[in-house]
Amino acid sequence: MVESTKAKLTACGYSLELIVGTAKESWVDCVLVLKCDASSELLQMRSIPFYMSRDDFGRLVQFLADQSALDCDDRWTFVTMSLGFQLSILDADEEEATVQALLNVGMDDGNRVYAGCLSQVPMADLRRFSNSVASLEKSVFLS
Repeated sequence: MVESTKAKLTACGYSLELIVGTAKESWVDCVLVLKCDASSELLQMRSIPFYMSRDDFGRLVQFLADQSALDCDDRWTFVTMSLGFQLSILDADEEEATVQALLNVGMDDGNRVYAGCLSQVPMADLRRFSNSVASLEKSVFLS
């Protein structure tokens, strides 16, 4: 049984929830929910459903560790194999990181459309999110 079905990243002005659904042998159905509360109006959007493989979970945890390192000079963007979302850590110091989250919100004329937010994330919250993703992988794939 899955103990937790989501991992949440809290940033300045927005939060991002990775929610898992039905698990198959080597992948799980997912959706991302982005809530932006930087103004008086709450903006909320959901990604289109996508899948994450066991490898995607491992790569995401490693990405978060590598890209939040203070001496990282090789910045790149994490993308799931199913192109469900993109996550970039543009800069990091001891206290916070600049994180850009883009959700695949659909297709238009054969092109994927991504929407998202960019803001500061306290390093403690980034580590908490990474730990939640690792725990989610273990509980979803039960080994």
